[in-house]
Amino acid sequence: MTVPLTAEGLMVAKPFLKWVGGKRALLPVLLAHVPETFTAYHETFLGGGALFFALASAGRLSGIPVTLSDVNADLITTYTVVRDDPEALIASLEVHAKAHTKDAKATYYAIRSLHTLTDPVAIAARIIYLNRTCFNGLYRVNRRGEFNVPLGRRSSQHEANDATPDIVRAEVILGAHRALQGVSLRCQTFGDCTPSPGDFVYCDPPYDPLTATADFTAYAKHGFGPSDQAALCTWAIKQRDSGVKLLLSNADTPRVRDWYAGWQIDAIAAPRFVSARASSRQSVGEVVIG
Repeated sequence: MTVPLTAEGLMVAKPFLKWVGGKRALLPVLLAHVPETFTAYHETFLGGGALFFALASAGRLSGIPVTLSDVNADLITTYTVVRDDPEALIASLEVHAKAHTKDAKATYYAIRSLHTLTDPVAIAARIIYLNRTCFNGLYRVNRRGEFNVPLGRRSSQHEANDATPDIVRAEVILGAHRALQGVSLRCQTFGDCTPSPGDFVYCDPPYDPLTATADFTAYAKHGFGPSDQAALCTWAIKQRDSGVKLLLSNADTPRVRDWYAGWQIDAIAAPRFVSARASSRQSVGEVVIG
């Protein structure tokens, strides 16, 4: 199987995971804020990696060091397998897809219960399978760090012939594999990122909630609360003062505007709608900070 290319011969790479808060819809805005030149690229909250894949597809990262990081160990393992062993991953996903076709519910909950896997390919196949078949493509863990999202309704009612391409999507994995060649992948916090002057860092943390009851930071078992948001701001100021180029995304809340007072803050014109239930979705304004 070949990787799709653009007319200019560049690879077509896009996220292989659906991620709550993912930035595919906002790429035109983000790309307009990317500096013209930079000596290295860092992403500290990797998630679906939309900006990384867009920059890689455009040839903006050719010849420079790239470091992608996240505190979610299973996520970094998954990216590492996509980078290093895509064929084994695709084969494992094909096994999951066949089982899912026969009995979606039994297969889903059996795989979801596998919280202690140690084989990297098995971990990656589990993450991608659950991501493509769970409710709303949501990644959420409990306080023990265990994935606990239920099976999606469409997935449980799918037609047999639709199961395999939705779960496997080999061409997407191979495109991501090509883009990840030479990329450093690290399981670490934003504070462990050590850029040099002239480097470019993109930070897309779990968003500051609009209300106390709207908080959703369960991408990792320890969450990401107001104290973490404030610490990120302090870290970002330190990096900016040392000559690092930064771009951050967050919700358009009074706290975010207070934390980043003095920075350029651009409100995004078209807010997104975030909620598990369509009936209770609220518009959430966002800002790009640089």
